[in-house]
Amino acid sequence: MNDYEKVRKIVQGEKKYFAEAIKLICNPLFKILCGVGADEVEAENKLVACFTAIYKELPAYKEHEIFPDWIMEQGLKNVYPLSKELVNESSSFGEMSYTIRFVYIAHDLFQIKKEVIAKALHITDIKLEEMLFEGRELLYSEVDETAENSCLLLKDLIDQVESTQLSKLNHAEGHLEFCPECRERLFHMKSIKAELTKQLKSYWMEDGFTERVMDSLEPYEVKKRSWRYQLITVASIVVIFSLGVFIIPNASTWSEKASNYLKYGAFYNVWGEGEYAATDQGITFEVTSVEVGEVYLVLDYKVEGEWVDNFIDAGFEGTTPILDVRGHNNFQLRVNEREFILAKSNPIDEQYKKTGKIALTSPVYEEVEEDIELIVNLKEIAGAYGNWELLIPLNGSTKKGEMERFDLYKQYEYENKIKLYIKDMIRTPEGSRVNYHVSLSEQERARIIEQVRKQEGRFANLNIDQQTQAIIHVVNENGDKLLPTNFSGLVQNPNMDRIDFLSYIIDPVTYELKEGKIDREEALWLEVEGFTYMEPVDFSFSIPTALGENIPIDLEYDGDVYDSLTVREVEATDWIPAGLEFLIHGKRRNPNFQSSYFFTPVGQDPNMTIYPSDHAPDENEEILASFRIEKKDELPEQLNLQSLRNQIFFKLEEPLRIPFSNEDMSK
Repeated sequence: MNDYEKVRKIVQGEKKYFAEAIKLICNPLFKILCGVGADEVEAENKLVACFTAIYKELPAYKEHEIFPDWIMEQGLKNVYPLSKELVNESSSFGEMSYTIRFVYIAHDLFQIKKEVIAKALHITDIKLEEMLFEGRELLYSEVDETAENSCLLLKDLIDQVESTQLSKLNHAEGHLEFCPECRERLFHMKSIKAELTKQLKSYWMEDGFTERVMDSLEPYEVKKRSWRYQLITVASIVVIFSLGVFIIPNASTWSEKASNYLKYGAFYNVWGEGEYAATDQGITFEVTSVEVGEVYLVLDYKVEGEWVDNFIDAGFEGTTPILDVRGHNNFQLRVNEREFILAKSNPIDEQYKKTGKIALTSPVYEEVEEDIELIVNLKEIAGAYGNWELLIPLNGSTKKGEMERFDLYKQYEYENKIKLYIKDMIRTPEGSRVNYHVSLSEQERARIIEQVRKQEGRFANLNIDQQTQAIIHVVNENGDKLLPTNFSGLVQNPNMDRIDFLSYIIDPVTYELKEGKIDREEALWLEVEGFTYMEPVDFSFSIPTALGENIPIDLEYDGDVYDSLTVREVEATDWIPAGLEFLIHGKRRNPNFQSSYFFTPVGQDPNMTIYPSDHAPDENEEILASFRIEKKDELPEQLNLQSLRNQIFFKLEEPLRIPFSNEDMSK
């Protein structure tokens, strides 16, 4: 019996199989709790609550997921908030914040996969790497402070301890062979880590923990409507229908509708208020309607409850969506007893509100004729964890034949730098899709590869193809843009890009919906505005920090001329502190190619951060670079900056426009 079959057994009432899951992850979770500051008794009590929560999550497990990774993710997700109140600031982890300590113990001491930790804590891979690096620096900082004449940097020694940068190990190992001081520092650092590992491994759980958890759990119950209830309901509806007070759109024969009700508990695509609603943790999630198409499903929903009202009043909805489609909020389509995971969009225009729409897509739609079921399985709403499950029967044939496909197979090349291949376009009443591929020309690709080589390993993992993107819109006759939509969980063809647009006009600046759904007969065009890609650079310069307008500077790089500088004070924004804004004026070598450099301070205060500027240039003002820094009591007279990356934006003089029609595409 595989893991998926065992989980199915558990949710069908055979809870005994859950004991294996407990034994799989209880030891590392117990030691993580002890590591952040709990004693053994506290840790066990918290862990019982953790496994109770995991037990409730089991229906969300999908057959394609790796069960050891999935169950560990659930464990970390539930242990993380439970252990926060247990942090012991005087522990061996020194000045590490709670989250950094948690991440460091989980990964560096227990080798839990980075991707599992990142998903559990809802953080990006980059953020996780930053936390690990900061944690290691804080842990080994005492070694650096005692070193009088440091040869290797602390981070080089950290790489040796953790083996995080294999490309640098040979250089460090060569130095360590001849430097006793650095060998001593490295030995000290390894001793610190070994002592922490030994300390955590010294914690032991009491015998019988698994039995204690199992005794606290109730078997799952599978609830079914009795035949008596269903027959009474059908009979009641027949009476209402005969009185003429209930009208069913697109009705087939009444016997078919009654038969569908006996099978599914509701009429296809038609239901009243509250028919498909689930309540948990005092929060009610209701699906109010579903628009079924050949490529997309568009689901209307609403969320209600005192918790949600408090969530909005506290202002959390401004940063955290009420309905977050990431993580384990899942939607599936059941067709002929087979289940397909649906890729999902963010809530359309309403992700911070109590009502909204979600678009779903799956490659099986074009094969669907009639009977399908939508499975809604939500685990988090407005920051609260729970279990909201719905099974909604739908008719998949109501819009069969409304999809239009336009085959193009066209290739374009621009400035001997960019190649664009457009395979086809699809249009439906619910949205449109473009299948295409963009790449660098052989000449431009060779140039960037040479740039990478010159950077001596800094960009060893750079994927040039992934960094090359086309800026694509779908527009109507007036140039109004439709809503671009990214579907999370969508498996992409590695040799083909795709982008989806839903049939709603947006504000081009705020991306908020301007109007309702566009008319099915309205003409649409694919519009290619330009392209963007990244190149490695080594661009360094110094500028003054004194306030002033149009201060002359003499700087040239890659044909772009930087001739003057403006430095001015700016107020704080919601997420950027008050400080100084730097605007560098000049002239571009090619106005169609705009460079956006990623600057970092060099030889300055290590806590100095470069922030983006929101300055909007005037029509006659050409700003080649702009950024902000936080204003502090003491700033250096000169700001030394370096950029190792340049994001190039190549704008077409005239956008490429292709109609969604069967006109001659060669025009």
